[in-house]
Amino acid sequence: MRRAGRSSRTAIGQVAVFFGLLLLAGGRTLAQTETAPPAYPYGGVEDAQRYREWRSTRVALNFASPVDFRSKRFVHLANLRAARFDSLVDCYLTTFEAAADLWGASFRQRAQFTYANFLAPANFRHAVFHDQAEFDRTSFWKRADFAYATFYQDANFHEAKFYNRADFSHADLRGRSDFSQTLVGDRLDFSNATILNRLDLREAEFDPNAEADFSLATIADTLLLGGSQIQRFDFLQAKLLPAAELAPPDAGASSTGQPMRTAPGAKIILCNPVRLSIQPEKFKFIALNDTLSYFVKKDIIELLKREDFAADKSAQFELDYIFARSTLYQKVSDDYEEYALLHPTRCWRFIYNATMGLGYRPFRMIYFMGFLVLAYTLFYMIRIPARINAYISKTFGPYRSLKSESGDEVRLGMKETLINCLYFSALTFFAFRLKGEYLTFFNPREKNSVISEWLVGFLVYILFVTLSKSGSIWHNLKSILFG
Repeated sequence: MRRAGRSSRTAIGQVAVFFGLLLLAGGRTLAQTETAPPAYPYGGVEDAQRYREWRSTRVALNFASPVDFRSKRFVHLANLRAARFDSLVDCYLTTFEAAADLWGASFRQRAQFTYANFLAPANFRHAVFHDQAEFDRTSFWKRADFAYATFYQDANFHEAKFYNRADFSHADLRGRSDFSQTLVGDRLDFSNATILNRLDLREAEFDPNAEADFSLATIADTLLLGGSQIQRFDFLQAKLLPAAELAPPDAGASSTGQPMRTAPGAKIILCNPVRLSIQPEKFKFIALNDTLSYFVKKDIIELLKREDFAADKSAQFELDYIFARSTLYQKVSDDYEEYALLHPTRCWRFIYNATMGLGYRPFRMIYFMGFLVLAYTLFYMIRIPARINAYISKTFGPYRSLKSESGDEVRLGMKETLINCLYFSALTFFAFRLKGEYLTFFNPREKNSVISEWLVGFLVYILFVTLSKSGSIWHNLKSILFG
C-alpha cells in the first residue's frame, strides 16, 4: 500500500512538472513570436490578462515592424526591458503613469518620445539608440535614468522638463546633444560621460538648488553654456581633450580598417554670464560666443573675475586675454559689428595679435625677431656677401686659408658666407648701441641697409616693453621656464 501510494504521488508530480514546462514553453513562444503587437504590454486592452501574468517576468521581446504607442496611456508597469525595436518607435504624446522599464533596450531606428509624459521613473539605463533619439518637450516627473546609455546619433532633449534628477552618468554621446531650453529641477548628471559631439545647454533653466555635474566627463567637442539664469558649471575634474582621432561609432569597426573620426577638440563656449569652477590651465578651452555684443562679452568676463577668480591675478589676466581675443576685430557697440577688412584698426590688431598676442603673449615677438634676422641674413647673402666677409675679417683678423685678400671684399664658400651673414645680422639686430665701425667701413648704400636693421631691432625692443600688458612678461617667462 505504501509503495502504491508513493508511486502515485511520483506520477502526479511528474505530470505537474510536465504541464508546467509545457505552459512555460508556450508562454515564451507567444512572447517571442509576437512581433509589434498594437499596444504591448496591454495587448490592445488595458490591464489584459496576458500582461498581468507576464509583467513580472523578464522576457526580451523583438519588434520587427513599427511600434505605435502614439497617444497611449500606460497605467501599469511598461515592461520593455531589453527589448529590441528594429523599426520606428512612436511614443508621441504617450503617458506613462507607472514606471517605464526600458533597461538595455535597443532602438535600431528612430525613437520618438516627443511630448511624452513620464509620471513615474523612466529607466533607459544601458539603452542603445542607433538612430535619432527624440525626447524634445518630454516631461520627466520622477527620475530619468539614462546612465550608461549610448547615443550613436543626435539626442534631442530640447525643452524637456526634468523635475527630478536626470542621470546621464557614464553615457556615451556620439551625436549632437540638444538640451537647450530644458528645465532642470534637481541635478543634471554628466559625470563620467563621454561627449564626442556638440552639447547645447543654452537657455537651460535650473532651479535654485539644481546643478550640472561634469566631473570625470570626457569632452572632445563644443559645449554651449549660458542662459537667462546665472548657473554654475563644474569642470574641475572634467577631462577636456584637444583635437584628436577617435574610434569609429561601431565598437567593432576598429578591426575592419575603417577610417578614424576626427574630433575638433573640447571648447567651452559661453553664450551668457555663468559661474565656472575650473582650473586656470583649462582656460585655453574657454571662448565667448562670437555673435554676442561687445558689452555682453565684457559682462561675462567681469562676472567671472569678480565672483570666481577674485583672488587669482593670473586667472584674471587669462580672462582678459580671452576677452581681447574674442573682440579682436569687433567694434565697441551694443550690436555685433566688425571693422572692415582693410580698416586701419583691423590691420593694426592683426599685426599686434600676430606678433605679441594683443600684449598678453609678448614672447611671440621672439618668432618675429627670428624672422627679421633671417630676412636680413638672406638680404646680405644676395646683395653684399663679400663686404660682410671683409668686415668680419677686419674685425676678427684675416682668414688664414686665404693667400691674398683685398681690404674691400673677401670671397668665401657658401657655408662660411652664410655663417658670417647670420652672425652679422644677429649682432646688428640685437645691439643696443650702433657700432662706430659701421659708419666708416660701409659705403652709403650699404650703410643704409645695415642701419635700417639696427633701427628695426631697436623699435621692436620699444614695442615689446611698452605694448606688453601688465604682468604678462613675467607671467609668460614663468610659463616658458617652468611650464
